[in-house]
Amino acid sequence: MPTFLFLAAICLIVVASILLETVPKANSSAGRMLNLLDSGDRADVHFLVGEGDEKKLLPAHKAILEKASGVFEGMFRFDEANAKAAATEF
Repeated sequence: MPTFLFLAAICLIVVASILLETVPKANSSAGRMLNLLDSGDRADVHFLVGEGDEKKLLPAHKAILEKASGVFEGMFRFDEANAKAAATEF
């Protein structure tokens, strides 16, 4: 549970920074999380979103998604061998 609270707090800081149009310091936890979001570094899952010619591939991180959502946790833990090979369009 403490890990979830830590990740939730970091996400709130990043969202607040975006909404307030402030930029967190690059070496802060929020700054590093924002860099992961912007760069897609070390992303281990990708989502294909959009329709027609407007499709876009969005990188994400399983660990963050699992802690934020029981649905993602169930998807990723169901069968990791098949989950890595599966592709889902939203």
